[in-house]
Amino acid sequence: MSGRAGKRVRRAGRAAVVLLVTGLLACSGSPRKPERLAAGDYGYARDYLAWFIERRMELEGLTGLSIALVDDQEIVWARGFGWADEQAGRPVTGRTLFRIGSITKLFTAVAVMQLVERGEVELDAPLARYLPDFSIGSRFPQTGPITVRQILTHHAGLPSNYLERLLARDPPPMAAIVESLRSEQLAFPPGQLWAYSNVGFELLGVLVERVSGLPYAEYVESHIFEPLGMREASFEQDFARLPGLSRGYRDHQARELYALRALAAGGLNAGAEELARFVQMLFADGAGRGGRLLQPETLAAMLERQNALNPFDLDLAVGLAFNLGSSRLAYAGPCASHTGGIVYFRSILIALPERRLGVVVLANSNDGDKRDALGAIATKALQLAVEAKLGIPPPEPRDESVPAVEVPLSEQRELVGPWATAIGAMHIEPDGAGLVARVLGRPLELVRHPDATWSVRYRLLGLVPIAPSMLGELRLGFPQIEGRRVLAARLKGHWMLAGSPVAPYRISPAWRERLGRYEIANLADGELALLEEIVLEERDGLLLLKARQTPYPDLPLSPSVLRPLSDERAVVEGLSGVAQISGLVLDANGDGGLRLAGYRLRRVAEPR
Repeated sequence: MSGRAGKRVRRAGRAAVVLLVTGLLACSGSPRKPERLAAGDYGYARDYLAWFIERRMELEGLTGLSIALVDDQEIVWARGFGWADEQAGRPVTGRTLFRIGSITKLFTAVAVMQLVERGEVELDAPLARYLPDFSIGSRFPQTGPITVRQILTHHAGLPSNYLERLLARDPPPMAAIVESLRSEQLAFPPGQLWAYSNVGFELLGVLVERVSGLPYAEYVESHIFEPLGMREASFEQDFARLPGLSRGYRDHQARELYALRALAAGGLNAGAEELARFVQMLFADGAGRGGRLLQPETLAAMLERQNALNPFDLDLAVGLAFNLGSSRLAYAGPCASHTGGIVYFRSILIALPERRLGVVVLANSNDGDKRDALGAIATKALQLAVEAKLGIPPPEPRDESVPAVEVPLSEQRELVGPWATAIGAMHIEPDGAGLVARVLGRPLELVRHPDATWSVRYRLLGLVPIAPSMLGELRLGFPQIEGRRVLAARLKGHWMLAGSPVAPYRISPAWRERLGRYEIANLADGELALLEEIVLEERDGLLLLKARQTPYPDLPLSPSVLRPLSDERAVVEGLSGVAQISGLVLDANGDGGLRLAGYRLRRVAEPR
């Protein structure tokens, strides 16, 4: 057996153990629950969470984690687990600084809304009013200008990232994104659908600078950190100047940290206890310990669903920067949240505004991504908090098992073929009276139910169907929206747009000449390459782009479908904002190379 094959077997074995042990967590050695919980008594919640977190960290291989649990204006529990610096023996505490990634967007949104309150910014005004030098290419001629509101709700159609020098030892200033985007293209028509964009919040950070006359970090520090009493939080990207910052880990190995160009999208360093003060501000109608950040009506608007009339968003509910709703916490009332991820760090913030309960969880390793470890911990924390404060236990899980039915022949004919999805190319094939989807080289049996939803079963060695827990709650649907057949996926109780069918197209000789393996040609000294093993290939009549994301070396190379728009340009196919690569444009350089999201790609090997 080769070394690589051996690693795959060992990873599969570890995954099986994790799934088995996770299933036993709730019934093996947990703290005993009192017969009666006094209102406001968080003792059992703290004990159970400490037990739950320690075991989940061990199962997932997390090095360090911090949590803060909030009841209105009180932090009822804050604690660190594991190591901020394992080699130096420095433990995590509730005040340990972590890179919090995209939770930063909530601070950027507050900064923008402060400018709105002062009458200096209008939500529905074109971005170009405040950034007159902003422009970006578009292949959608019938759309209007990008507005501030669209960016705040991830409906601006902007590309997800501009990768060149996004993470580097010495990145360019954030304002450089304005000029960089002049050579880029919109991913979707503005207003059409939710498509997550770090680029959009970079632009909002530049807007804050231009309108306020202050550097972005200075504005946030004086107008948000100070009234919140956040004295240790910082946008410092010279990490040697932050001795309290946790190191970043993968497989318990400390990794080099790189500065982030996109400060307003994910550059904040903060601890769980200080982020809890942001949560408390939500429960105080916009007031902080040292002054008011927002008027109550402004904060209420941020927590109000903005996309209810957008058919392509399905169940996805978003406010101004906030994600709204949670199926696992729906019984407790409205929910507002945001997650964060920056190389080797993960974070989550969830608030229940009506119950005035919230939680912040931060981790210094991304090993638990696949099984949403932080989401599970944060949800469990709030379930226990709701019971401690209000005496309301979480509802028992519903039995969603439904009978299977035969696939109508007309439906079978319509669904068979290639699809561009959030996880890459998918081929649906007939299998007797049913259907099989091939994704990442694996056969997944599609089981139809009377309500026109589909569950997924993995076929071990192509023969024995099994339903691993990671697929157990997944449901698929193939609705028509505005005359277009789409793929929808329901995970954790909510339906989201996940892909679309691929109409036949012709691959020209010009594109066939470019097939092969590529590397990044314009990587600066001290820059982290975010894509590796980049391959352009043809398979089953489709042009595919494969690339491995640097922070996730053990994930399979997911092939994205490319649709040629001309001999010089192709677009990553798929009607899905979940897949952050969807809608990105690949251009030919004219010198035999390619260009993608700011990366210039040089071919280093012809196709095998």
